[in-house]
Amino acid sequence: MASKANLIKTFVKHGIPEEVAKKIISAGYSFTKLSSMKKDLDTLIRILTEEIKLSGTEIEDVLRGLGVKVEISFRKKPS
Repeated sequence: MASKANLIKTFVKHGIPEEVAKKIISAGYSFTKLSSMKKDLDTLIRILTEEIKLSGTEIEDVLRGLGVKVEISFRKKPS
């Protein structure tokens, strides 16, 4: 298995912040493993939110790093 430093470098090379990379690696996931889940975004996002417990901006960084086109829009709550 690759060293933890090399695993982190792979995430960072793809634009994913180092702190986020550390959380993902600690949860037992590699860049390759997450990348292979791109076709099933529901599962990927569930893993990122429930298992790895990433915030919204961290999830956005990961998805962009994996090459998923991300567009975030905010809706005003009805008053």
